[in-house]
Amino acid sequence: MKKPNWKLWLKDEKECKFWLDSYIKKKILKKVSDESRLHIKRTDHNLTFANWIIEKHKDEIPEVLGDNFYDWVISIYYYAIYHAALALMSKDGFTSKNHSATLAFLIYHHYHSQKAF
Repeated sequence: MKKPNWKLWLKDEKECKFWLDSYIKKKILKKVSDESRLHIKRTDHNLTFANWIIEKHKDEIPEVLGDNFYDWVISIYYYAIYHAALALMSKDGFTSKNHSATLAFLIYHHYHSQKAF
């Protein structure tokens, strides 16, 4: 079986649609009521925490822990972005159980359909 390929989805709308339909059929993407506010709240929560860590890392954290744990900020920012993506999907009436499915949805509905532009 083919593996998901977001770069190909950007180039080939039909391939993106194939994967999107597959994710819907497998119930990885599901119809839901609008939960965008919850996802935006999580986005804000993650951004606030990541920004706090960045600020504390200027002085306080290195004194106690050295340069350890700074890399976790990247993960926190990633999930802030992911929750923002889920908020956008939720506005369209969907949720996702999988990051590739989320990308397929966003590429198809907000890149190929030109909603984002």
